[in-house]
Amino acid sequence: MAETPYDSTRELDRVPGQYRRALYLRGVRTVDDLLELSDEQIRAIRGIGERGTAIVADARDCYAADRAPTERAG
Repeated sequence: MAETPYDSTRELDRVPGQYRRALYLRGVRTVDDLLELSDEQIRAIRGIGERGTAIVADARDCYAADRAPTERAG
């Protein structure tokens, strides 16, 4: 399946389900919501922990990299 272009309202499809649920419970539902969080804020979310922080932060960084080309183009 081809990667979809950056869409700030898309759901967090790169985040594993268990962490996505924890984020959702804290009101983090879109890519833009996730991009606003620091590693410390992610770590503070109940149910994510140290390993999950690394996974979620990596997904956040990938979303940010996807977003960068569209910001320069527009």
